[in-house]
Amino acid sequence: RLAYSVADVENILRDIPPGMDSLYERALEQLSKSARGQHLIKAILRWTVCAIRPLTLAELDHALQLDLRENILALDNFIASTCWQFVQVDKIGKVSLIHDTVRVFLLWKDLQSEFAVDLTEAHSRIADVCLLYLTGSDMKPPRNQKLMHLYRLKVSKRGPLVNYICEHFSQHLRRSHPEDTIRFGSLCD
Repeated sequence: RLAYSVADVENILRDIPPGMDSLYERALEQLSKSARGQHLIKAILRWTVCAIRPLTLAELDHALQLDLRENILALDNFIASTCWQFVQVDKIGKVSLIHDTVRVFLLWKDLQSEFAVDLTEAHSRIADVCLLYLTGSDMKPPRNQKLMHLYRLKVSKRGPLVNYICEHFSQHLRRSHPEDTIRFGSLCD
């Protein structure tokens, strides 16, 4: 179920089956004990919770490379072995939360966990990643018409996240911190 107001969120929270909170809290405790990959788990949860539409595994992998500035090896295996309590990859490679109650739980303002997702902060970070990509070398047009054939070749090699960024950047920007003058100022540069 989607929530469009605080009352909707409260109704969804009341509808969570008994034991789901404690189940999710135990899962978060297990994640907290993980020796490695906590920054990756946080990023996976952030992108999966806040994505405007479900990302493909390739899109999420590219998003994480841009966000964390590191290459992730075997992302599908990482998700299956560490985030399986919250995130799933279906047969066609779409990444999603295992249930809508996971989103509500991770966004719960009273959740005391390093894996809690602050919606505004997460959208701000995703907007920054999108903006970084949009202003990067992959998106720069050619300086003159003679270079157009090279530009077309470059366009064909853009990463899998480019369509998502072009279609949904504005929605992440709209949901980001409105007081962040640096982000909004960089749009004018």
